[in-house]
Amino acid sequence: MKVLITAGGTTEKIDQVRAITNHSTGRLGQALADHLAANPDTTVDYVTTRQALKPERRSNITIYTIESAQDLFLQLEALSKKEHYDAIIHSMAVSDFTPAFSFSEEQLAKKLPASSTQEELANWFAENEQTKNSASKISSDTEHLVLVLKKTP
Repeated sequence: MKVLITAGGTTEKIDQVRAITNHSTGRLGQALADHLAANPDTTVDYVTTRQALKPERRSNITIYTIESAQDLFLQLEALSKKEHYDAIIHSMAVSDFTPAFSFSEEQLAKKLPASSTQEELANWFAENEQTKNSASKISSDTEHLVLVLKKTP
């Protein structure tokens, strides 16, 4: 039997030193992988994160380490193209949102239109992306930071 298990929680980078993460330990996925891999006729592909608990090292478990929701999507896409699974157990806690960009409070106040509908605001945010996330460290000199999140894939 060939099984795919996801476990742990994804992390979404804000910049090079900050991230939004969830605290999923991966304990459920770890327990399932250990139990299933005890049968030598079962092979397990285990997709997890660096900080999550890992199953025992066995020759019939292959571990794939990812970080973000996008990494997970790409890893699962690659595995699904090369493998056929008898079972897929998706126990990973996947981030619902990922940082899109950020503004200092001052930047936001200077550029924000005075009166805005929801549609105008959405267009304004799309046109005024200030600091793309993950490019470099966001300055710590701002009193308030506005972080814009977008849905993960």
